[in-house]
Amino acid sequence: MKGRHVHVALAAALLASAGLVTQSSLGQQERLLLFGDVRMTTSPDGLTTAVVVDRASADLRSDGVIDHGFRLQRKLPEWFDYDGLGTIAYTDSGLAILTDDGTGWVFALEGTSTPPVEKPDAACTVHMVVGLSHQWGHAIQRTHEEAISRLLGPDCATRDAEANCDPCEAGGSGTSFCDVECGDGGCSANCSPGLFACCNCPDGCRCCAPREQLQRDPPGV
Repeated sequence: MKGRHVHVALAAALLASAGLVTQSSLGQQERLLLFGDVRMTTSPDGLTTAVVVDRASADLRSDGVIDHGFRLQRKLPEWFDYDGLGTIAYTDSGLAILTDDGTGWVFALEGTSTPPVEKPDAACTVHMVVGLSHQWGHAIQRTHEEAISRLLGPDCATRDAEANCDPCEAGGSGTSFCDVECGDGGCSANCSPGLFACCNCPDGCRCCAPREQLQRDPPGV
């Protein structure tokens, strides 16, 4: 159990050292610290990454059902993959993942924080994202594969006609943040400048490109 507390502290420190939060503000800022079975999978185009967590603790083993899911959207393709125990620290401007062997990743929301001049840790690189979404509760409580498939679903910013970005229960054009309650769960989305946040139940929350941008940009941007 002591080792898990150390991992939580290290993951939080990664966010602080990346310039996403300060050590003194961690106690006051909205944040989430998780330990458990972590899986990270990227879409074939490299623009969206799903991170799912099956929580565990001293009194609770991972049960094969996802408790929290995160959706990372990027302008340029990058591929990330991980399957194993890990600790996650999440704030409205970043997500840090620390693995059992001390390596990990830090994702920072573009436009809301300044990446560090140096890496926050010898094993961690800061990767910029344009969309950072969080989903929890009954809508995400599925197997790893089902939850990942849900999070990697249609993305409005890539012209997929099936994507549900209009209308939005919360958020919409001109907004950078939204959140909704979905029964005993919910979701939220934080977006960088140029995208807008869109939240719907039970379809989840994501960041979307305005229609005029979709018409101007080439597919996949």
